Amino acid sequence: MSKSVHYLLAGVFCAGVFSAAAFAGATVSTLSQGVVATYAAGNLDDFTAGTEGKLALSGDGAAFSVGKAIVMAPYKQIQNVELGDVIEQKRKGFHVSKRPLPGRRQVTLSFSDPQSKLDRTATLEMDEDEATAVVEQVELKTGRRRRVTNGDSWWGDSAWKTKRNGNSVKPEALGDLENK
Repeated sequence: MSKSVHYLLAGVFCAGVFSAAAFAGATVSTLSQGVVATYAAGNLDDFTAGTEGKLALSGDGAAFSVGKAIVMAPYKQIQNVELGDVIEQKRKGFHVSKRPLPGRRQVTLSFSDPQSKLDRTATLEMDEDEATAVVEQVELKTGRRRRVTNGDSWWGDSAWKTKRNGNSVKPEALGDLENK
């Protein structure tokens, strides 16, 4: 291949990486303003399946709202958050086929309601990128996921043997939580 083809391919690759990073960042920043979500299932009193609303993540917790009805789940009360597929079912005679619906995911939040003293569950359908960002942020805020930083000047020093790290890799630098 010629040099111009290499430069072209490198440019296309870099543009793709930077646009994907910018898109992912925009998705996370919109979580505080709210993302469109459909209430699919759960035991929330104010909503029925198929109700479309807005899920917003604030500093205090997750809030799902439809019109004036709002359900707030403080991060301290969230017991579990799961990411799942939205399954599409098609019937043809006696045959039922099930397949994941592309571009859509489900987020299931389980939390305790301090007012009613009941455990609540809400399954919300939303775009795939937004669902992934919601699960990541809720896990970070509830302490189920940690941002791993190792203090190295370059993140690869903790993943590969390099001259800068003396050709050694320490398991604790990789975020090995079992030994802590």
